[in-house]
Amino acid sequence: MDFKKRYETSKELESEGVWEDIGEGFRVRVARANNPHHQRTAESLMRPYRRQIASGNLSVEKQQEITIKSMAECLLLDWDGLVIDEKAVPYSVSQAIELLTEYKDFREEVAEIAQSMDLFRSKEVEDAEKNSSSGSSGKSSGKTT
Repeated sequence: MDFKKRYETSKELESEGVWEDIGEGFRVRVARANNPHHQRTAESLMRPYRRQIASGNLSVEKQQEITIKSMAECLLLDWDGLVIDEKAVPYSVSQAIELLTEYKDFREEVAEIAQSMDLFRSKEVEDAEKNSSSGSSGKSSGKTT
């Protein structure tokens, strides 16, 4: 196994995000979960609750609030084509918090994108894989950006 080919990702893509089509003209730009900015922000948001976390007494609601805030600030970086009640909705962190809070399935979809290693592959590895897979099977990786 070529270790680098299997595991190397782009630190730039992990921080700046990748565009992923959700469907029906809606796409999101999502950074990789646990990138340095996400880690620092999550740590900062959790700091006031250290004792509660350590003792297992932090409420599920507060945990979810912290998770959503860090997702909105560090993972869901932008969107394009979002329409609600026939009105275009521009991206903002506050709007992201609202939608991630209200729509659990959207939150889970953003989290899944943020955790997908293949979306954040380095360009060199991705190009090598495309060349080898098109030569052997004729199929592409199926990755959307």
